[in-house]
Amino acid sequence: MAKRVQVTETELKAEASKVNRILKNEKKVKIFIPTDPMMPGSLTYYGFINGVPFSYPRNEIVEVPESVAMLIENNAKARRIAKAQEAEYQTGAGKLIGPDPRGEALANARAILGAVNADGALDTGETEE
Repeated sequence: MAKRVQVTETELKAEASKVNRILKNEKKVKIFIPTDPMMPGSLTYYGFINGVPFSYPRNEIVEVPESVAMLIENNAKARRIAKAQEAEYQTGAGKLIGPDPRGEALANARAILGAVNADGALDTGETEE
């Protein structure tokens, strides 16, 4: 088990001040933060870097520190991946995990169906004399 470390209020304030100073001096980039389809009424993007909160309006171009832009971009990418993976479960068929046990049954069914001739009789491969 990990050892718990006590952090004082003074240390937290010092860390927040350090993060704010780094963000303030970082190169700024312009980004567009779209509405989140999972939270359609949310007009503000909220986030944290090392416990330091930040917020930016959605649906407009804003200038942010590069690290904030990367965080927002990575968050959006993670949401897209999660949504795509979730879509596999939304079809109503569920998602098969592991080898497909139906594969062998389907192959057997095809073999059986392939062994039926045009008359619907079982084709044994033997010819009548």
